Amino acid sequence: MDELSDLSGEQQKLMDDTFSEDQKGKKQKSGSAKGQQKGQNQGSQAGQQQNPDKQGGQQQPRRPGAEEGGEQEGAKADGSSGLKDRQSQIRKNMEKLQRELEEMGAGDLEKLAEADGAMKRAEESLQEGDLDEATQSQAQALEQMRQTAEQMAQQMAENAQKRGGKKEDDAEDHKRPVA
Repeated sequence: MDELSDLSGEQQKLMDDTFSEDQKGKKQKSGSAKGQQKGQNQGSQAGQQQNPDKQGGQQQPRRPGAEEGGEQEGAKADGSSGLKDRQSQIRKNMEKLQRELEEMGAGDLEKLAEADGAMKRAEESLQEGDLDEATQSQAQALEQMRQTAEQMAQQMAENAQKRGGKKEDDAEDHKRPVA
Protein backbone atom coordinates (compact mmCIF):
# COMPACT_ATOMS: atom_id res chain seq x y z
CA MET A 1 0.00 0.00 0.00
CA ASP A 2 2.89 2.35 0.79
CA GLU A 3 4.40 1.63 -2.63
CA LEU A 4 1.14 2.55 -4.33
CA SER A 5 1.00 5.74 -2.29
CA ASP A 6 4.58 6.58 -3.27
CA LEU A 7 3.85 5.92 -6.94
CA SER A 8 0.73 8.07 -6.74
CA GLY A 9 2.82 10.88 -5.29
CA GLU A 10 5.37 10.53 -8.09
CA GLN A 11 2.59 10.49 -10.69
CA GLN A 12 1.03 13.62 -9.15
CA LYS A 13 4.39 15.45 -9.22
CA LEU A 14 4.97 14.42 -12.83
CA MET A 15 1.49 15.57 -13.79
CA ASP A 16 2.13 18.93 -12.10
CA ASP A 17 5.46 19.28 -13.91
CA THR A 18 3.90 18.35 -17.25
CA PHE A 19 1.15 20.91 -16.73
CA SER A 20 3.72 23.59 -15.81
CA GLU A 21 5.81 22.79 -18.87
CA ASP A 22 2.68 23.00 -21.03
CA GLN A 23 1.79 26.39 -19.56
CA LYS A 24 5.32 27.70 -20.18
CA GLY A 25 5.08 26.61 -23.80
CA LYS A 26 1.72 28.30 -24.21
CA LYS A 27 3.03 31.55 -22.70
CA GLN A 28 6.04 31.49 -25.01
CA LYS A 29 3.81 30.87 -28.02
CA SER A 30 1.47 33.63 -26.93
CA GLY A 31 4.40 36.04 -26.55
CA SER A 32 5.78 35.25 -30.01
CA ALA A 33 2.30 35.51 -31.56
CA LYS A 34 1.82 38.97 -30.03
CA GLY A 35 5.18 40.10 -31.38
CA GLN A 36 4.35 38.74 -34.80
CA GLN A 37 0.91 40.37 -34.70
CA LYS A 38 2.47 43.71 -33.88
CA GLY A 39 4.82 43.37 -36.85
CA GLN A 40 1.97 42.38 -39.15
CA ASN A 41 -0.21 45.27 -38.01
CA GLN A 42 2.60 47.76 -38.57
CA GLY A 43 3.17 46.43 -42.07
CA SER A 44 -0.50 46.29 -43.07
CA GLN A 45 -2.30 49.04 -44.94
CA ALA A 46 -4.46 51.50 -43.05
CA GLY A 47 -8.02 50.31 -42.45
CA GLN A 48 -7.17 46.60 -42.56
CA GLN A 49 -7.61 44.66 -39.34
CA GLN A 50 -6.03 41.32 -38.63
CA ASN A 51 -6.98 38.71 -36.09
CA PRO A 52 -3.85 37.20 -34.51
CA ASP A 53 -5.41 33.72 -34.60
CA LYS A 54 -6.55 33.84 -38.20
CA GLN A 55 -5.01 34.75 -41.51
CA GLY A 56 -7.18 35.10 -44.57
CA GLY A 57 -10.24 34.08 -42.56
CA GLN A 58 -8.93 30.55 -41.95
CA GLN A 59 -7.64 29.07 -38.71
CA GLN A 60 -3.97 28.24 -39.17
CA PRO A 61 -3.02 24.75 -37.95
CA ARG A 62 -0.14 24.39 -35.55
CA ARG A 63 2.72 22.59 -37.23
CA PRO A 64 5.77 21.40 -35.32
CA GLY A 65 8.87 22.95 -36.82
CA ALA A 66 6.95 25.66 -38.70
CA GLU A 67 8.84 28.91 -39.23
CA GLU A 68 7.18 30.70 -36.33
CA GLY A 69 7.84 29.02 -33.02
CA GLY A 70 9.81 26.19 -34.63
CA GLU A 71 12.53 26.66 -32.08
CA GLN A 72 9.99 26.60 -29.28
CA GLU A 73 8.51 23.35 -30.58
CA GLY A 74 11.99 21.82 -30.52
CA ALA A 75 12.57 23.06 -26.98
CA LYS A 76 9.16 21.70 -25.97
CA ALA A 77 10.01 18.29 -27.39
CA ASP A 78 13.35 18.30 -25.58
CA GLY A 79 11.68 19.28 -22.28
CA SER A 80 9.08 16.58 -22.64
CA SER A 81 11.79 13.96 -23.18
CA GLY A 82 12.74 14.09 -19.49
CA LEU A 83 9.06 13.96 -18.58
CA LYS A 84 8.60 10.93 -20.83
CA ASP A 85 11.51 9.16 -19.14
CA ARG A 86 10.00 9.84 -15.72
CA GLN A 87 6.60 8.58 -16.90
CA SER A 88 8.23 5.44 -18.26
CA GLN A 89 9.95 4.77 -14.94
CA ILE A 90 6.74 5.26 -12.96
CA ARG A 91 4.94 2.89 -15.32
CA LYS A 92 7.66 0.23 -14.91
CA ASN A 93 7.40 0.54 -11.13
CA MET A 94 3.61 0.27 -11.41
CA GLU A 95 3.90 -2.91 -13.46
CA LYS A 96 6.20 -4.40 -10.81
CA LEU A 97 3.71 -3.45 -8.08
CA GLN A 98 0.86 -4.94 -10.12
CA ARG A 99 2.66 -8.29 -10.26
CA GLU A 100 3.30 -8.21 -6.51
CA LEU A 101 -0.31 -7.35 -5.70
CA GLU A 102 -1.56 -10.03 -8.06
CA GLU A 103 0.56 -12.64 -6.25
CA MET A 104 -0.90 -11.49 -2.93
CA GLY A 105 -4.44 -11.35 -4.31
CA ALA A 106 -4.72 -7.70 -3.30
CA GLY A 107 -5.70 -4.51 -5.08
CA ASP A 108 -8.04 -3.86 -7.97
CA LEU A 109 -6.05 -5.32 -10.84
CA GLU A 110 -8.50 -4.00 -13.41
CA LYS A 111 -8.04 -0.43 -12.18
CA LEU A 112 -4.27 -0.90 -12.11
CA ALA A 113 -4.37 -2.16 -15.70
CA GLU A 114 -6.37 0.95 -16.65
CA ALA A 115 -3.77 3.11 -14.87
CA ASP A 116 -1.03 1.34 -16.81
CA GLY A 117 -2.83 2.00 -20.09
CA ALA A 118 -3.25 5.68 -19.21
CA MET A 119 0.46 5.88 -18.39
CA LYS A 120 1.32 4.38 -21.77
CA ARG A 121 -0.88 6.97 -23.47
CA ALA A 122 0.82 9.70 -21.45
CA GLU A 123 4.24 8.42 -22.56
CA GLU A 124 3.13 8.49 -26.20
CA SER A 125 1.75 12.01 -25.84
CA LEU A 126 4.97 13.17 -24.19
CA GLN A 127 6.96 11.59 -27.03
CA GLU A 128 4.84 13.56 -29.50
CA GLY A 129 5.19 16.77 -27.47
CA ASP A 130 1.44 16.92 -26.75
CA LEU A 131 1.67 18.01 -23.12
CA ASP A 132 -2.03 18.79 -22.80
CA GLU A 133 -3.02 15.24 -23.80
CA ALA A 134 -0.24 13.83 -21.60
CA THR A 135 -1.59 15.74 -18.59
CA GLN A 136 -5.07 14.33 -19.21
CA SER A 137 -3.74 10.77 -19.44
CA GLN A 138 -1.66 11.28 -16.30
CA ALA A 139 -4.78 12.49 -14.46
CA GLN A 140 -6.62 9.33 -15.56
CA ALA A 141 -3.76 7.14 -14.33
CA LEU A 142 -3.70 8.98 -11.02
CA GLU A 143 -7.45 8.57 -10.55
CA GLN A 144 -7.22 4.81 -11.17
CA MET A 145 -4.35 4.57 -8.68
CA ARG A 146 -6.34 6.49 -6.07
CA GLN A 147 -9.38 4.28 -6.56
CA THR A 148 -7.19 1.20 -6.12
CA ALA A 149 -5.68 2.63 -2.93
CA GLU A 150 -9.16 3.37 -1.55
CA GLN A 151 -10.30 -0.16 -2.39
CA MET A 152 -7.22 -1.64 -0.73
CA ALA A 153 -7.71 0.49 2.40
CA GLN A 154 -11.34 -0.60 2.60
CA GLN A 155 -10.32 -4.24 2.14
CA MET A 156 -7.70 -3.92 4.89
CA ALA A 157 -10.22 -2.30 7.25
CA GLU A 158 -12.72 -5.08 6.62
CA ASN A 159 -10.06 -7.73 7.24
CA ALA A 160 -8.98 -6.02 10.45
CA GLN A 161 -12.59 -5.80 11.60
CA LYS A 162 -13.11 -9.49 10.89
CA ARG A 163 -9.97 -10.38 12.84
CA GLY A 164 -10.98 -8.01 15.64
CA GLY A 165 -14.45 -9.54 15.82
CA LYS A 166 -12.99 -13.04 16.04
CA LYS A 167 -10.68 -12.01 18.89
CA GLU A 168 -13.62 -10.57 20.80
CA ASP A 169 -15.51 -13.86 20.36
CA ASP A 170 -12.48 -15.78 21.63
CA ALA A 171 -12.20 -13.45 24.62
CA GLU A 172 -15.87 -13.95 25.44
CA ASP A 173 -15.35 -17.73 25.41
CA HIS A 174 -12.63 -17.40 28.04
CA LYS A 175 -14.77 -15.22 30.33
CA ARG A 176 -17.68 -17.65 30.50
CA PRO A 177 -17.80 -19.72 33.65
CA VAL A 178 -17.35 -23.39 33.12
CA ALA A 179 -20.33 -25.37 34.47
